[in-house]
Amino acid sequence: MGEPKALLDLHGTPLIVAHVRAMSQVCSPVIVVLGSDRAAIAAVLPPEVQQVWNPDWDTTETRDSIALALQTLPPDTPAVVTPVDVPPVPPDVVELLLEGSLPAVPIDEGVRGHPVIVLAGPALDELRHRPLYAHLEDVTEVAVDWPDCVVGFNTPAEWAAWLG
Repeated sequence: MGEPKALLDLHGTPLIVAHVRAMSQVCSPVIVVLGSDRAAIAAVLPPEVQQVWNPDWDTTETRDSIALALQTLPPDTPAVVTPVDVPPVPPDVVELLLEGSLPAVPIDEGVRGHPVIVLAGPALDELRHRPLYAHLEDVTEVAVDWPDCVVGFNTPAEWAAWLG
């Protein structure tokens, strides 16, 4: 992308801050796992955000970063898990996902998206052995009226298309 995805400019706001604002409307605490570009990203985070550092970010998998966040929570806590390179989730989508049985994943036209909702303890146990997507094989799929749940930003063209 040419810059940290977390710092992409979303109408004058860093993308990570837009995620935090959206999540803080329905989640507490909001936890951000930092790896690459830690100082620059931490500098834009609101003070109420719980920051978790993955010092091995460059040699570990995404599941390791997720596990670092989940281990800070009580085992029976629902946790909203989202990567930074997707659109910030509207709070009503999170509320809808939380209404059903967990874990849960949103779907749009049969395609699974983000964020996913897991219970911290069981998800943490699974992450010790396999990636998160494997834990989500047999989960509640919740149809949402939010097509952006299946959007990701992996290239500048994808980012520009979504912004446009």
